[in-house]
Amino acid sequence: MGQDAASKRHHCRNTNVVGHAQTMSTSRNMKLKILITVLCLLSCSAKTTYTTSIQWQFQTINYEKPFKLTVDKFTKNDAYCLTEAIPYAVAIGKTDTQDLPEKLSVLLYCDNNSYHVGQILNIQPIIDPTKNTTLNPLYLVRDTLINGQKVKFLIGTENLVIWGKVVKDK
Repeated sequence: MGQDAASKRHHCRNTNVVGHAQTMSTSRNMKLKILITVLCLLSCSAKTTYTTSIQWQFQTINYEKPFKLTVDKFTKNDAYCLTEAIPYAVAIGKTDTQDLPEKLSVLLYCDNNSYHVGQILNIQPIIDPTKNTTLNPLYLVRDTLINGQKVKFLIGTENLVIWGKVVKDK
């Protein structure tokens, strides 16, 4: 009986040690899971903080002669001409004349038409409509993510700008 009692005591001690080791292991696993969860949440929230940079100025140039523009990008105007602002569409493309920069943005005053990439437009420059009124342009803005930061920009400001209208071939 002495051996059985000693064996039972030894078994109980081993069970307690094993139970304690399992509790410690479960506790460590839980702490590790919590740590990983917190790190994931912190890294996710770090990616969603944005700073905003808006460029609001067109660098317009004066030019009076008609020219051709091969469209690279086009942003349509969906506003009506008689709104309380100056609506315009933006055609960005390559010019056909040495007097102008190779790439140019044309602000097409009150133009609700659609133009496609590769289309050649006959442009007649016009006087900047903001010079004749107190109205401001109805700005066309685009945003993008650059290195996790949200950046907004005024469409057309990446090039020099001319106000104009599309003229049909005669």
